[in-house]
Amino acid sequence: MHEDHDMWLRLSVCNVVVFVNKTLVYYRKDTIDSASKRPFSFKDFMVYTSTLINVNTSLLADTRRRFLLLYSRKFLLFSYLKYGKNYEVRQRALLRKRMKTMLGNPLYLLLVLIESVSHLIFSQASK
Repeated sequence: MHEDHDMWLRLSVCNVVVFVNKTLVYYRKDTIDSASKRPFSFKDFMVYTSTLINVNTSLLADTRRRFLLLYSRKFLLFSYLKYGKNYEVRQRALLRKRMKTMLGNPLYLLLVLIESVSHLIFSQASK
């Protein structure tokens, strides 16, 4: 799953990508070892953020704004909130540092706030 996402990001830098709002392919997701069933590992997340940064720097200014606004920020934020709890403290800190420039101050502060609040809630619940 994550590898496909990475591939489309890289292809979109040098080529025109068209969105077709129709089902073009079906695939089975019932395989236990399917990549789409596995959580987003720390290593996968680091590769993904590297790809986002590389793609972002290679885009023209107008395209870069749309890319950040409509696409990468949302996926980055939600993926971190969904899978970040599975990472070690130092891994989360490294990811947050890398994500800060991509998210911008408002979303980054929101991320830090959500993490702080959820940490307080879970630490109180465990007492």
